[in-house]
Amino acid sequence: MDPVITAVHELIKDNAAELRAVVQGLPPEALNWQPAPDTSTLAVLMAHAVTATVRLVDSALTGTFDRPRYLAEERIPAFATHAVDTAHLATMVDRLDALLARLESDGSDSVLAGPVSYIGDAPAPRTRAWNLIHAVEHLREHIGHAQLTRQLWESRQGRAP
Repeated sequence: MDPVITAVHELIKDNAAELRAVVQGLPPEALNWQPAPDTSTLAVLMAHAVTATVRLVDSALTGTFDRPRYLAEERIPAFATHAVDTAHLATMVDRLDALLARLESDGSDSVLAGPVSYIGDAPAPRTRAWNLIHAVEHLREHIGHAQLTRQLWESRQGRAP
């Protein structure tokens, strides 16, 4: 496997474990708690982190990103997520495990230099490698948000983070 794809594979694997850990042991009210107006709950952060990562990696592997479909079918619903319990969120993170298997089988250095064709609003031209690396960067950003949200919840409950 290509060294970049190997690195991304390991990073997503490690980050999936961190996503699971950030909600471990929390009650449903913590998963759906919004720390302030215009902020996201843990459930929303996890749903968005997973759906965006899957879509970005998919675009790196296929060379196509259907933005209107992503917005309608994945992004908007992710921001409406309400978690019942941590098991519900764990099933979302399981999508990253399936993504890792696909990255292993379909990823090669020969595809990374190719462009990504955007359907709908197109950003500046990007390569498949850019989308692959951005997937990890974006996932990591939202894990940080989730960790901070958990710390705020625990502080609110009088527990040390």
